[in-house]
Amino acid sequence: MKKKISIVVCLYICFSLLLFASASNYTMVNSGVSYQYIGTYSIKQLNEILTTQLSSDFIARPTPVKFELAQNSVKLYRVKYHSIIPEQNNKPTVASGLIAIPNTGKKSYPVVSYQHGTVFTKYEVPSNIEDSMETKLEVANFAGNGYILVAADYFGKGISSEPDSYMVKESTAQACFDMLKASQEVLNSMGISQTQLFLSGWSQGSWCTNVFRKRLETLSIPVTAAGMAATPNDPYLVMLRWIDNPSDSDAQWTVGCAALFVESYEHNYDLPGLTKEAVKPEYYQTVSDFYSNKVTWAQASKILPQHPESPRNYNEEIGLTPKAV
Repeated sequence: MKKKISIVVCLYICFSLLLFASASNYTMVNSGVSYQYIGTYSIKQLNEILTTQLSSDFIARPTPVKFELAQNSVKLYRVKYHSIIPEQNNKPTVASGLIAIPNTGKKSYPVVSYQHGTVFTKYEVPSNIEDSMETKLEVANFAGNGYILVAADYFGKGISSEPDSYMVKESTAQACFDMLKASQEVLNSMGISQTQLFLSGWSQGSWCTNVFRKRLETLSIPVTAAGMAATPNDPYLVMLRWIDNPSDSDAQWTVGCAALFVESYEHNYDLPGLTKEAVKPEYYQTVSDFYSNKVTWAQASKILPQHPESPRNYNEEIGLTPKAV
């Protein structure tokens, strides 16, 4: 009996030590911000991302793209920071993101805050860079050429235990703003200062860039320039176009975006029953499981339709005629 108890105690101690070792990998800046070194990309690795990896991962791109090769290696850090959720009465939360610092020995750099595009898993985000080709590309392109890159995972992604905040305006702005502040504290602790601030993003990330830029403007925080592409400035109009005027040229994953959209609004804006109202019964469980990361997009896409569909008599019920928007 004593032997069994000793084994249990030993196992408990070992488990506790493992947890302590994992936690100790983070360096505390203050009570709300800590960071963890996760690796260094060499110049060779960065240039492989910009050439051979780009070709294999983005082979479907319509025209060839050539990037300037990286001039310096890059150190990578995962950041944990405290924030609040505006849509939930400023509920406290913890979020994550990435800082990529040019490995040049300089003590001052311009900063690019990059807002990532739509991803269909919890972990294909900047702080898990090995699972995010988009982030790798941005790190190689910007941090590999002398810019600090800062990128928030958003609430519900990365280490966050919250529901996904997909296309939720104030939460998005808050996550990006508090990530920027956290990165400044981390960099200051390293003796690194920041000069100009740039913003960039693609698709969902360009929408995030716009709402983040608005937040910075209200606080009179200067932004040198912002670059965006494929911006869904009005999510409502985007959804209407997908539903009322689908096209064979639409990406098949627009259905996944629509699924995340309605579930995200139900959870973040406290709209119980929204998804059941918006989604046909035969698809509801798949949409719910997809949003909560219980099934992958590869699994969900086998069940969901190719395009978002209008319900029967939809246009008669709301008095609209389908048209392109």
